Parts: sequence; structure tokens; C-alpha cells
Amino acid sequence: MRKYTLSLGAILLLLILGPPARLWADTLPIAFNSAGSNVMGGVYVGPYNLTITVGSTQVPVKLICDDAADEVYNGESWTAYTSTFSSLTNVQYTQTINGNSKAVNYAEAGWLVQQMLSPTYSGNSTVVGTMQWALWDVFDPGISSTEPWGAITPADQMQINYWLGQAAANYASGDYSNLVIYTPVPGSQIPKGDGPPQEFIGLGTPQAMAEPMTLWTLLAVLLSVCLACWRLDRAERPSVSR
Repeated sequence: MRKYTLSLGAILLLLILGPPARLWADTLPIAFNSAGSNVMGGVYVGPYNLTITVGSTQVPVKLICDDAADEVYNGESWTAYTSTFSSLTNVQYTQTINGNSKAVNYAEAGWLVQQMLSPTYSGNSTVVGTMQWALWDVFDPGISSTEPWGAITPADQMQINYWLGQAAANYASGDYSNLVIYTPVPGSQIPKGDGPPQEFIGLGTPQAMAEPMTLWTLLAVLLSVCLACWRLDRAERPSVSR
């Protein structure tokens, strides 16, 4: 029994010292409402309009798509993991293209999302559009230059490359603790599309994410289990006669 006590104690210690982001994450129902009106390169770019359901409350949100490989449709809904990170330094996604693997840095994507939603740039549809394509280029290198859905002008391509350079140069100094990554739960979309829904990134913290009281409750439960195992461990020891 002692080995179980030690294992649970180790888990408790890890939670106290620094729990992984997914442990703090929740799942939320999310619905796609519209893609807005900003079009560049034959597709909608910039913030999309979605609704997340927090408890029984529907909350409208504007989110940025980081995934050009998948599709979403008006009226489509799904369940998404919501993840926050105190730092995006080591948060990466491995992309494989033509057999070659590339580690995608989420911090570059986070930096671009913050610029797109900032008061400085959010009102400029052209700048937001070039940032959106730069963001897609981070996850799917070269996608803007292949023009899969429509023509991107040489001037826009220059700006896309400019924002890619800015993201690479500035992401390391950014604070991304206000970002929320909405990752679709596979197979949860209704109706079923041609593949999984896209992943989105937004600002703020969904209210349904684990609150401090909830986390303290979790720690208390684990501590109680550890204590119970310790008592069983003591009870199982042979008695010593004097």
C-alpha cells in the first residue's frame, strides 16, 4: 500500500508546484455564427463570430482561426477544450509537410492574435487580413504563396511576409497569459463536416475554466485520499508485542 501513498503524494506535489495547462482546462460548447465580411485571398479573414456556452449562458465571442487546413460552417457547433498557459515558450505543434516535420511555435501565433485584436490594428481590415494569412503561414508554411483559394496581391504578400518577420522577432518578449486556445474535441461537431472544426484563439478567460476554489477542492480530495492510504498502510503493518 505504501507505493500508492507515495504516488498520490507525488501527484499532489506536482499540482502544487505547477499543474499542466490541460489539467486546468475545461470543455465548452461552441457554435460558429458567421465569418464577418473581411475577405482576402478568396477566404474570410480576421475575427470570426462564435458563441460559447458557459453554464446556461451563451456568450458571444470574436476568435481568430489558426488552422487553414480545416473548415467550419455557419450553424456548425462542437465542443472545444479551452487551454491557457502562463507561457507559450514551450507550447508547440508539430507540422509534417512532404515528410518533413516542423515545430510550430504557438507564441508566434499568440503574438499575431494579440495584434489583430488590439485597438491599434483591429479597425484596419487590410492589416488584419495580412496578419491572418501570416498566422496561417505559421501553422502551414507557405500557404499564402500557394494561393489555394484565390489571388493574394503582391502588395499583400509583402505585408504577410512583414508580419511573419515581426512575429518571429517579437514573440519571445510577449505576455500570452490572456490568450485562450479553443481546440476542437474530435468527432464532436454537429453536423459532421468534412473534417474536424478549426482551432481558434481568443483573449480573456472563459468563466467555465477551473476557478481557484475548484482547484483547492481538487487538492483537498487528493490530500484526503493520500491520508486514507497512509492510514491503511499503518493498519496493515504487523503489530509488535512488548
